[in-house]
Amino acid sequence: MKVLRRLVGIGPLEPNEFGQLYLELGRSTGVLDEPTFDADAFAVHDSGSTHYLSNTYSHFLTLRRRQREPYLRHVLRGHHQIRQEGLPDTWEDAAPKLLVRLRDAVFLDAIACEGQRRDATVEPLQQSLVDGLYLTLVLDSEQTMATVTSDMLDGWGKSFGEALTRARSNLLDVSLDPFVAVADGVWMAPWDDSYAASRATLYHLLQQVCLDPLVAVPARDSLLLARSRDDEALESLINVMNEIVKSAAYPITRRIYQLDKQQLVPFSVPREHAAAVLHQNLLAAEILDSYADQQRLLQEALGEDVYVASAEADEDPEGWYVSRAVWTQGVDTLLPQVDRVFLLESVGPVPQIWVAPWDKLVALPNALKQGEQLHPRWRTCAFPDAEQLQAIAVPLEQDRRTAELESGDSWTDLAPSSARSADGK
Repeated sequence: MKVLRRLVGIGPLEPNEFGQLYLELGRSTGVLDEPTFDADAFAVHDSGSTHYLSNTYSHFLTLRRRQREPYLRHVLRGHHQIRQEGLPDTWEDAAPKLLVRLRDAVFLDAIACEGQRRDATVEPLQQSLVDGLYLTLVLDSEQTMATVTSDMLDGWGKSFGEALTRARSNLLDVSLDPFVAVADGVWMAPWDDSYAASRATLYHLLQQVCLDPLVAVPARDSLLLARSRDDEALESLINVMNEIVKSAAYPITRRIYQLDKQQLVPFSVPREHAAAVLHQNLLAAEILDSYADQQRLLQEALGEDVYVASAEADEDPEGWYVSRAVWTQGVDTLLPQVDRVFLLESVGPVPQIWVAPWDKLVALPNALKQGEQLHPRWRTCAFPDAEQLQAIAVPLEQDRRTAELESGDSWTDLAPSSARSADGK
């Protein structure tokens, strides 16, 4: 079994199966002595120490099959090193080890979901950087990495802002190598230390490469810059990003940002640009993947009282992907933020499907309420009445965009009749 696991990797595991695998690897590597798995706390207790598994499990699920066992072995080695060295008790000991870690909303939501599912309070320490991206802090030494918590900051007598300033300074100190030109007007960060994307927070460093550059962080180990107001450089940036995401082990986002003085702001690729379709479809694929990961964890955490809707997409004749979700009348639903929503009016002898653009639906009073998730979801409230449906939507059979879409799906099959049967199970 162990040989087979190394050859083909580790498939999806339920939490209890993951806990048992963690025990097995811990014993086989000699890191754990007499471990016990606590399913309620989702933790492993061993020789007076506790390994909480929520963060590790969340990240484990994002990896490819053959990356999972090496990752767990790395985590176990880190715990062993922490047990030998201990976490720093004073600011003087901690400060030199602080670094910035860039996280996306999906990752942080996964941590929160795991805690909610086990009735444990999990509040990641973070600061918003730009739409969809957040700054966290870690203690990093040669063999270990630990996420900085509010308890640690309290013990050191420091605020998050003070620790962030020192973490950025530490990261800048190890960022002296020049960026590498990969195309005319496009540069890639040269560092292979798992902090390449995190250097997007070092604005002075970026400005030395190019004034107010476009910035992309498709993966943890990738930071791309491109000359702004240059159509060819933008096209090259999107093409390079497309190649990176095909094999990226630790994806972050396919969005593009621009450094405006000392602030990252979202950048939209003009629709008429040569690479606009490619970039839009990269974003659509990210939406589907990210909401699929979030859906599973949220549904487990919330149970069957609320239906966590999936995001789907279809390709139109011009090659653009259009994302969509379904809201069934009478079903309490958490909707993903998509291009269009299919509204299934279930009252009456014949169900009627209406198609509404997202911006019109979300502007409708009392229809949707934004949820607590960082990766945005919207709780359904009052289903649109007949007058509102006429104002914001069109019947499916009259929707020009639907007629243009090239899809083998049957639209009526996509609408759940209840939260329990929403996925056809």
